[in-house]
Amino acid sequence: MQPWMRNTPVWIMHFMPNENPDANPFPITLREKYADKNPEDWYKTAVRFREEIGVPVSYHLYNWHWVPFNNDNPHYFPTHSDLKAGMQALKQADIRVVPYIAGYSWDMCDHRGDDYRFEKEAKPATAKNIDGEPIFTSYASTEPTGQSVRFARMCPSTTTWKNEIRHIVRKLYSDFKMDGIYLDVVSTAYEMCLDENHLHAPGHGDFWWKAYCELIAGLRADAPEDFAVVSESTSEVYSGILDGYLSWTWVQIDGVPAHSRVYGGRTAIFGRVITQNKRDDVRFNIAQSLIYGQQLGWVHPEIVNDSVQFPFLKKMAAIRWENREFFAEAEMLRPPVVKGKVPLFDCSAFLRGQIWNHEKLAMAGAWEDAEGKRKLFVINAGAQEAEVILSVYEKEYNLPKTIDSFEVQDGFEIVSMETKRGIRKIHCRIAPEGVGVLCW
Repeated sequence: MQPWMRNTPVWIMHFMPNENPDANPFPITLREKYADKNPEDWYKTAVRFREEIGVPVSYHLYNWHWVPFNNDNPHYFPTHSDLKAGMQALKQADIRVVPYIAGYSWDMCDHRGDDYRFEKEAKPATAKNIDGEPIFTSYASTEPTGQSVRFARMCPSTTTWKNEIRHIVRKLYSDFKMDGIYLDVVSTAYEMCLDENHLHAPGHGDFWWKAYCELIAGLRADAPEDFAVVSESTSEVYSGILDGYLSWTWVQIDGVPAHSRVYGGRTAIFGRVITQNKRDDVRFNIAQSLIYGQQLGWVHPEIVNDSVQFPFLKKMAAIRWENREFFAEAEMLRPPVVKGKVPLFDCSAFLRGQIWNHEKLAMAGAWEDAEGKRKLFVINAGAQEAEVILSVYEKEYNLPKTIDSFEVQDGFEIVSMETKRGIRKIHCRIAPEGVGVLCW
């Protein structure tokens, strides 16, 4: 993992303004709560966010190209008219930029609803079904004719697809000084391919992810040394080749942070869906991200204007930044069971938000580094005081009889402690938006 990627405390994201008259409206999952007032706000607000939050920031950038989003890909050049000007401002502000591309598909009508390069160049390299036809999918985007865009799945074993992705990525870091690339879908889905002309056995198989690993290795071969490659969700088979995962679809209600337990510090896990109607969930998601060892955010930079949400994000980002080396080396312990007088929040952490749950706004997580140093992070993401009991396994946590070493004590108080049947119970009082970081 690239050092800057490992140390990033917070991510912002933005969908650049549409310039193409054929473009569809912004995808719902990428919309901000408060729309930009000016076309250049996509970078000017990001610069102000960086200035106000006071820690390093990485930027996940969408719709940076002239062609409409989810349409006519992979023909991403020419770019948005002010991409270079914006990149210059972002670089001056010390913001790392990682743009989006579709790492898996080719528009079957790749020039305003007509064929351009698909039939002759791309079609032979697509993943095929049993009838020998390209496997494709569609989303909400449409061609100028009104027909849904058909995205043919590209077979990663083919030289055509490897060369196409390498060409795009090389141009982005050479001409625009991008710090990394986000390959959409690659680590969240796979496909079969029954094309007998491709260099793999027909059907499903490990050829798919192995071919993508070869593709990613090819990107790194001539990219700048600190160039990062990230993708979507989490997938064990890519953990040795990717620098990070955007974990937005990985987040589920009542989740068990098993991936953080195994891969925390080895591969960056960043971001939650905190866009548009989910902005009210920001404090819960940011707090849980911190105790899970994630990098915070995936939030629109316009949150800097939110006098309610931004101060909490800034506080959590400072703690994440101060603990960057610790999280890079530590492993997650079994999270404490949190009970007591705990405020609840109706929240849908999942991507499209159709499943709701009563989430606890007071939460805790513990980590141990290679030298045996342990830290317990306790956070109240709510607007009411919480009186909680944290229950942990005595042997696993190896807690001292008294805890008087606090790295952070902001509205946090230990009232009492007791041990019964190998379970340590820590009675705490946490102020609204309070946090305690205990270390031993």
